Amino acid sequence: MRHRTSSGTRPPRWTRSQLYPIAGLGFAVLAGVAVLAVQSIAGGRAVYASLWLVIGALLVLGGWLFGRQEDRLRHTSVTDPLTGLANRRELERRLDQEHARAVRHGEPLSLLLMDVDLLKQINDRGGHKAGDRALLAVAEALRSSCRTDDIPARVGGDEFVILAPSTSAPDAVALAERVQERLRAAGRTGEAVAVSIGIAGLDSAAELGADRDLLEAADRALYRAKSGGRDRVALSGAEPGEAVATDRTGSPPLRVIPGGMA
Repeated sequence: MRHRTSSGTRPPRWTRSQLYPIAGLGFAVLAGVAVLAVQSIAGGRAVYASLWLVIGALLVLGGWLFGRQEDRLRHTSVTDPLTGLANRRELERRLDQEHARAVRHGEPLSLLLMDVDLLKQINDRGGHKAGDRALLAVAEALRSSCRTDDIPARVGGDEFVILAPSTSAPDAVALAERVQERLRAAGRTGEAVAVSIGIAGLDSAAELGADRDLLEAADRALYRAKSGGRDRVALSGAEPGEAVATDRTGSPPLRVIPGGMA
């Protein structure tokens, strides 16, 4: 599996600040050609080229400014202001899309729901700035662990999600391990931050019905992970005693706590 990074809010191939100036320039060219053609047929005087250059430049500039404002508003509407990850609204939109695509093509789809362990204690010790640093550390761990196609998001105060298209349960567990490893590495030089992670796949949520139930199945797995001692990974539908993760010291292997409907 390639470990390309992702910010969570995938930019469109063409932004408004790119499309609008091109449209403005195209309009200016077409209008200029049309006017010149009409005046040539009527025998009138051709419009000076410099005038159309000015009009075209104004249209391009206006298109760029208007498009840039639209891009900024769109980015704000889908992005968490603290971490820069996708927000809940964007996550739910992408979940709808990826669920439909996974069903259509018969591909796996996994969702990792994680909760920052003991964030309140971090806030109590160092204030809300310390809590913000912990959240930023988790966001950075998600970015550095995800592939380009994965969608990391912050969906609550201390809750994060990775939506992983074309990802089976074993690969989702490996992704969860990478997130925890990044946090352990960051904790060696700063304040230690840990997360508990619940994982649900499309198959394990199928019995519940629709795509949003991936979140419900992952939430149940997350509850089992936290009740099992925190800093744990629980896989929805996993067999009891299946070893798939490591603890913060690296040994011995953790046992996955069954999630799902159990």
